[in-house]
Amino acid sequence: MLVAALGIGLLAAYFLGLRPGAYAALATAVVLIGAQLFPGLAMAAYLIVGAGAFGLFTFGPRLRKPTPLETRASRALAGARGLAGRLARRWSAKGPRGSA
Repeated sequence: MLVAALGIGLLAAYFLGLRPGAYAALATAVVLIGAQLFPGLAMAAYLIVGAGAFGLFTFGPRLRKPTPLETRASRALAGARGLAGRLARRWSAKGPRGSA
C-alpha cells in the first residue's frame, strides 16, 4: 500500500515537481487506506490509483515544465535564429557586400 503511494508520488514529483508529487503520494495513501477500511470500495480505489498511475506515466512527459537550463538554451537559440534571419534579409536586399 505505501509502496504504491510512494511510487506514484515519485512519478508525480519527477514530472510535475516536489509539491504536486507530495500531494499525489498523500492522496494515494488516503485512497488506499480507505480501501483497507471499506473493502466494498477496494476495487474502485485500486482502479482509480491504477488509472492515475497510467495517466502520469503516459501524459507526464507532456506536462513536464522545462528546466531553467532548457529555457535559457531555447532563448539563446531563438536569439541566434533571429540574428541569422536579420542578416539574411539584409544580404538579400543589398547583396552580400552591401552594394545595391
